[in-house]
Amino acid sequence: LEAQLCDGSLPGSQAVRVREHLLSGRLDLLKVDIDLGDCDFLSVLASWLTPKLIHAEMNPHYPPPFAHRQRFDPELAAAVAKGQELPQWVRGCSLSGIAQAIGA
Repeated sequence: LEAQLCDGSLPGSQAVRVREHLLSGRLDLLKVDIDLGDCDFLSVLASWLTPKLIHAEMNPHYPPPFAHRQRFDPELAAAVAKGQELPQWVRGCSLSGIAQAIGA
């Protein structure tokens, strides 16, 4: 969205309305899918956004009540970007981890 706002692909009045709506914190849907540190990003976003629905990938290897939260690590993100594979059980957040991240 920021790219659309900056490159002029949204007319000025629409861009202002979109930005004001986002800054209000009221969203219908918040989707987080970065594969590394999703819960860290959810924690920050949930502190000022109030979405009606959150869509996030969860790691099924940790069923409730186990809370797994892979922390964001810039070095790990760089390694993954270069093609390093991570075991599936390491990635992401468990359902309980997501609940903790959003304060549920």
